[in-house]
Amino acid sequence: MRTFHSKAITVLALMLSFLFNTATIASNNLGFWTRVADFGGSARQFATAFSIDTLGYVGLGGDSTGMPTDFWNYYPATDTWSTIHPFPLGGRTSPIAFSNNSFGYVGSGYDSSYFKGDLFRYNPAVDSWFYVVGNWLGSFPARTEAVAFAIGDLGYITTGVGGASVYYNDLMHYSMSSDTFAIRTPGNTLPNPRFGAVAFSLNGYGYMGLGIDDSTYYNDFWKYDPIGNAWTQEADFGGTPRFGSVAFSVCNYGYVGLGEDLNSTYRQDFWRYDPTSNSWTFQNHFPGTGRRSAVAFTVNNMAYIGTGWDANGRTKDFYRFSCDSTSGIPDITQNSASSALFPNPNNGCFEVEYDLQNQNFGELIVTDINGKNIATYPLPNSKGNLKINQSGLKNGIYFYSIKSGNSTLKTGRFFIGN
Repeated sequence: MRTFHSKAITVLALMLSFLFNTATIASNNLGFWTRVADFGGSARQFATAFSIDTLGYVGLGGDSTGMPTDFWNYYPATDTWSTIHPFPLGGRTSPIAFSNNSFGYVGSGYDSSYFKGDLFRYNPAVDSWFYVVGNWLGSFPARTEAVAFAIGDLGYITTGVGGASVYYNDLMHYSMSSDTFAIRTPGNTLPNPRFGAVAFSLNGYGYMGLGIDDSTYYNDFWKYDPIGNAWTQEADFGGTPRFGSVAFSVCNYGYVGLGEDLNSTYRQDFWRYDPTSNSWTFQNHFPGTGRRSAVAFTVNNMAYIGTGWDANGRTKDFYRFSCDSTSGIPDITQNSASSALFPNPNNGCFEVEYDLQNQNFGELIVTDINGKNIATYPLPNSKGNLKINQSGLKNGIYFYSIKSGNSTLKTGRFFIGN
């Protein structure tokens, strides 16, 4: 009895550890968190990030030695980081970044001596940086801790702090096709000047909010209409006022979280913004430590968040957020086949009981959360039980699909937790 009791407790502990250990994965009905490979460079804060096609890019910021110039790309399909050409003309903290399908753009920031008003373009095809402009338009001063968002061909830059601690709420856009800048002067009520804000774009609009000035921590949120050239104040952010947060948009929602609030607390909470109802919903807690000055980028409708400053200093851990079945991952389907996968969660060893019903043969395909094919198993009979051993896989979310010919008959999801 003692042996059985001990084993039962061990199994239960492993199950609970898998389900609730946020270092591995955290979830609720509003999304899933999975830890991925740590950032390839040194631990840092005040870095910047963007994405191009299927790769994310992270670089610059401040580490224990100063302001590194290194830049890295992240490939979700293999969960690996690789160095790219270093950023030219020295390091800096808190630069802005935006991108399109071909190029990434990085500019502004502070290099310990000067506020920056420049812009560089990164071309991944030739792994090189191109100097776009050394000084912005004269009426748009150099600054750091600004924010940027891209809408179509245009990258927008706003807020920030410059020389003599001047805070800004002006707005400029850069055309990525014509390589030109233009000052925008919205004709209505403007957000208060600030720095350390966040921004994202969604459904043809830009969104900006949070941040700080000399006396105020903000939790207001604003929508910019590029056609009407106007800001509209939206519902206040659902969490506490703060600065140094991160923001991104996936699955037709905006997401904002982390940061430092007016109590000097490093926040872990994440909130989802619904543009249709103009409302905020608490999402869940970031599985890493609370922190400020982290970075975020999106690839294939999933977000990747990491680095920053927590209660112990600079960080380099990274996490992936997927908004459940709406994140580009297929929903569970019920067509002409039925199946059951058990146990779920499992340690990589599991069984699939299937019934193809009207089909004489098929195949079962296992993929990871990025859609990478892990294994394919033939189903030679119309009905059967297939035992699978994938105990070498990392902890996380995986998917299986049953196919016959060109038709997908069934898809499902399972969890591996060792």
